[in-house]
Amino acid sequence: MTKSELLGQICAEFERAQTSDPVPWTPTPGRISFPPQLPVGNGMHLDATNELLAAVKSYGDLVHQDSVLLRSSFSTKEFSSMVRLAFGRTLESLGTQTPDPDQLGRAVDQALETEIGARTKDVVLLLGCWLFEDDDDAYPVNVGPVTFHTRIGWLDEQATAGELSSITARRLRRQWSGEKVARRKRGFDQDKESGIADAVDRCPVVCAVRTHGLSIDLTEQKGLLAARLAMTALALPWADPQVALEHMNLIYDGGPRNRHYAIAYEGGFGSGSSWVNLPRGQSSIQSLAEVLTVYRPTFEVVGEALEAYVNPHAPVRRPKVSNALFLSLWWFHQGCREASDQMAVTAFAASLDALAAGGHAGGIKRLIKARLGLEGSDALMTDGRTTSAVINGVYDSGRSRFIHGSSNDYAEDWGGRRGTARAVARLLLLQVTHWLQTHPEVVDMKELQVA
Repeated sequence: MTKSELLGQICAEFERAQTSDPVPWTPTPGRISFPPQLPVGNGMHLDATNELLAAVKSYGDLVHQDSVLLRSSFSTKEFSSMVRLAFGRTLESLGTQTPDPDQLGRAVDQALETEIGARTKDVVLLLGCWLFEDDDDAYPVNVGPVTFHTRIGWLDEQATAGELSSITARRLRRQWSGEKVARRKRGFDQDKESGIADAVDRCPVVCAVRTHGLSIDLTEQKGLLAARLAMTALALPWADPQVALEHMNLIYDGGPRNRHYAIAYEGGFGSGSSWVNLPRGQSSIQSLAEVLTVYRPTFEVVGEALEAYVNPHAPVRRPKVSNALFLSLWWFHQGCREASDQMAVTAFAASLDALAAGGHAGGIKRLIKARLGLEGSDALMTDGRTTSAVINGVYDSGRSRFIHGSSNDYAEDWGGRRGTARAVARLLLLQVTHWLQTHPEVVDMKELQVA
């Protein structure tokens, strides 16, 4: 149905719901349920019909789907709630008057526009994490909208800017120094203090993700992913980013824990364990500040992609480039965090495919030839494996046949192939991002396949 048709149905159903004869309604057996109602705020509701509620939802879905900005800023659930409230308040203002569909539509659209504008603001998501170990001179670290601070450095910055009261700053400093603090009188400052303390917990680093124009649900959802991908970009300088990411963790994803297992076999018994979410950051034998400076081009280009993700209102300089890099890094992150070796190979193959503009194995080979100067018959790996052999194996066996259910080697050990796929994906991510940073005129990833 069109918006105009839905408005006509909403008006008719509203008039029906307000008649003296109650609309038939039967509770669902075994469940707590209420008659159909449309919220007007402050816990108040208007009588409605199921058909009215369905039409309101359909209207909201149409508005949401018609706007890329709205889809990027509000979850479907949140926007549906906004639409229900807009209709409820508008219909309440009419009293017993029979609403005119066109008038109702204009009033609801205006109410939605006002509400959307009120929610279009800067919001910072704060998370505690482990990033780098024993090198405070490297902080703060920026990857686009994501900034990592030492927690004391962050606290000093916020106190200087007036974002925290002197009492709150002093109490947080004492808590993070291991001191106990007395219970505080309930209020805004106390809520802010406890919220920050809970989010950062015992982590030495504060991750701050700056967003703009996102709803609460999407601020959390998108901000978390942006933080994880910023960490992934910061793991690229290490030869094995997967190992580096074992030390870079958000406490939101779970604190350190030791996993145990036991095995029993004929004539014997054994057990083992492994740590996950290690409670320390990644270390380096070199000055981290110097390392981060060398890889700054990569962080700047990745930062543009993350900015486009968490700020849908900002102009995107190179949308195709930002989209491809975001997806490539996302798949690379999934590959590094994945427990299954073959699933990880599939993720790394998808990461390569995104860099190659969806050109499959052939596109990846063209990208390697253009950016690394290696033909298909040239050795790509130190053991002599050629470019064609490596990419065909990673993309064909590791991705295509596995995804399409035609694999016949899934029971084999994929650990070695995982290492190969990860190494190639890391190399190309670094090469591509450096090239893009030094060639701002490149606006399409396919251009990178030409030497």
